[in-house]
Amino acid sequence: MSEGREVKIDSFEAAISILQYEKGCLEDSRENTEWLRYVFRRIPLFSSAGLVFYLTCFSMTFVRDIGFTGVNKFLKAPIVIPCNGASIAFLVALILLCFLMVWNLYLMKVKRNDGKGKLSFKEEVRRNGVKGKSNQMQKYITTCLLLMLLISGVALIRQSEFPLVLGLTTFSVVTFFSMITDRTLGFTRGNERSRLFATRAESLQIMLRSRLALNEKFEKSHLDELYKFFDELRLMKYNDTVADTQYLMTQLEKLKEKK
Repeated sequence: MSEGREVKIDSFEAAISILQYEKGCLEDSRENTEWLRYVFRRIPLFSSAGLVFYLTCFSMTFVRDIGFTGVNKFLKAPIVIPCNGASIAFLVALILLCFLMVWNLYLMKVKRNDGKGKLSFKEEVRRNGVKGKSNQMQKYITTCLLLMLLISGVALIRQSEFPLVLGLTTFSVVTFFSMITDRTLGFTRGNERSRLFATRAESLQIMLRSRLALNEKFEKSHLDELYKFFDELRLMKYNDTVADTQYLMTQLEKLKEKK
């Protein structure tokens, strides 16, 4: 509930109205952090692929016949794809895999629940809203941009004098820094909290409407249920803030101990 707003709950209608207002606030908060949550969940996913690759290359430096020089030579060597049956089969399989991923991630989401056809643009906007459709497109564009950054980053690192060192440094910093940023600022945690309590607010509205339809009398126990909902929301926000602060302070203490 917003601060400074005088609230008086003495009926099911008033309780349902308060829950509707709170659900709207929670959904707005979720939508405002949805893109940030998506980005900071995907950055470690993409950058960890590069980190694992360069860690594997680093482990090969301990092989006597390869060494650090051999790995750097391998990383700088131009990529030559032979034009034969195996290469064609690999490219066809890769294209089909990408198509199946797009099909499952996007096309299946816009189909009707009965499986008889796809939602029209108007029906999809009516069901999910223009903002929801825009956020979904932003996610796909973000995924393509992150993939392009990964490929172009590897290509730039290959052109450096020491690609192994630069690759390990770049991808390790990006991976762990994005994870620490998300943990410290709480994008994912706040988004999931808003999603959870928006769903709970909807469930409480259904329950109260059902009791209203059954002509039940509004009693103190119903107020206790509302108080429990808002108290749990407040406590979770507080605990998440304290946990994020403690995590940051713990990391700073670890850095001081290393020095």
